[in-house]
Amino acid sequence: MSAKVIATATLPIYLLKPHYRDGAKAIRKSGLSVDSIAGVGDLYTDASVPRPPKWMSFFDGHIQLNQQLLNSNSAGVLFINRGQRIFAVTFGHGKFLLTQGCWDEGFGLRVTLNSIDPKKIKSMDHKTFEAVTRHSRTQTSREGSTEDFGLDVERDLVRAVTGEPRAPKLGKRLTGMDALVAVAKVDITGLPSLLDLYLTQYSSQAYKTEFPWIDNISEVRDPAQRMRLDSKLAARLQQQNLTRLWLSVPDIVDWGTIGGFKYLRSDTVLHPDLHAREFLRSVKDPASITPDFLRGRRILVMDPSGDNVLEEWPVYRCVYSEEDDGPDTFLLSTGKWYRIETNFVLEVNKAIQNLVSTRAPLPPYESTDANEEAYNKRVANDSNGAYALMDQRFIYHGGGKSKFELCDLYTDAHEMIAVKRYGGSSAPLSHLCQQALVVAQMWKGDPEFRKKANKELPRSHKLPDSTKTPDTTQFPIVFGIVSRSKQPIDRSLPFFSRLTLRNVARQLQLLGYPVSILKIEQV
Repeated sequence: MSAKVIATATLPIYLLKPHYRDGAKAIRKSGLSVDSIAGVGDLYTDASVPRPPKWMSFFDGHIQLNQQLLNSNSAGVLFINRGQRIFAVTFGHGKFLLTQGCWDEGFGLRVTLNSIDPKKIKSMDHKTFEAVTRHSRTQTSREGSTEDFGLDVERDLVRAVTGEPRAPKLGKRLTGMDALVAVAKVDITGLPSLLDLYLTQYSSQAYKTEFPWIDNISEVRDPAQRMRLDSKLAARLQQQNLTRLWLSVPDIVDWGTIGGFKYLRSDTVLHPDLHAREFLRSVKDPASITPDFLRGRRILVMDPSGDNVLEEWPVYRCVYSEEDDGPDTFLLSTGKWYRIETNFVLEVNKAIQNLVSTRAPLPPYESTDANEEAYNKRVANDSNGAYALMDQRFIYHGGGKSKFELCDLYTDAHEMIAVKRYGGSSAPLSHLCQQALVVAQMWKGDPEFRKKANKELPRSHKLPDSTKTPDTTQFPIVFGIVSRSKQPIDRSLPFFSRLTLRNVARQLQLLGYPVSILKIEQV
């Protein structure tokens, strides 16, 4: 008699939260069939009434229904008790038989990271946090490491990973998110032992060696914690406290087809972009702002005529907000809350505190200053020649039509001051930092750029010899950030702006530049 051949199975596996002592409590639908499998567990199954596919309605009245086209959605969940924990292995549409949130979040990701060879990753899903969150799935032509996926380990949330386990007994391939999808040679009698291995992998801390940054950002899936954060968000909007809070477009859009946005269908004015303060003006009673209000109220995307709605989003999906809850920092992006690891936040905050400038303050940003250009011009004119205005004095350098500004204000002490008005979003500050880094690199290493920049400086501020490599320690770089917030700069800026400032400051310091951050009061 030939030995039984064990087929390769693809198994979505969930680990129920510890307080679930009975798999039946995790089922959200009644009337299911239940079969007990000796030595394994209980299988709950459900099948819908056969019906034609939706696309058949296109042919109504023209052809007779072929009975062979009828289909139904079958679903099954196998509950397997292993010690103090219960696993749910789903089949077909079995996931939808489970109560939402009954499983451990991140179980699959943790098992996968603890099990795979870090140099044999096949696919990676991640989110990049900035003013607009970017969602990416990257697959390489062959197995690779995290470096091959272009991951920013400080800014990216890894949501799912696919790779090959080091130990063949764990399967041929693992994909981890909340569920663990295992491709393994296993039959039903061997499944409990395999789940024991996965439970051991879940308990391991080995991932912190190969992927130490993975816990920097994690999605909040606990309903009670999300409700608490939603309440804090609503309270802030009622108080019109917009520190580290703004609105942004939550999806990829074709800007060429968009005429603007409306906060009310009765609006007669199209808004060219989304702004939290303009939205609040459209709310008659700020006290009415609740989490349900934010989910129910819509922002309308209008065509150029302003008459037709192209798309609409719940306001909640358009809010980017950062909330401090005890020692933890959380951020809301595209309708989901994320926790930023506490030590990571403290490390970034400490770095920013060390960058706070001790120089004399710059004049306040007045209500009469129409924009940053007007402010810079006023400060330079009132400085008795100490500050040279470099804003809008473009230096054309490099390929194509590349143009750069050396800085906004260049002082007689060789300080290069870049001024940016913080309006809520982190994007302008990130752009400012990256631009300063590029210019600083050229100032140090490119004599031709220095020659062009030197021509733009007034005689009193020129370099005596632009061909000579400058001593960068004598050219402090100052990021002047205009803000109406009364909080210190390390608390008023969005977390990812602070992160960008820290990272760019480190690179500038490696080039020898003294770097500081100066808060400019906005009157």
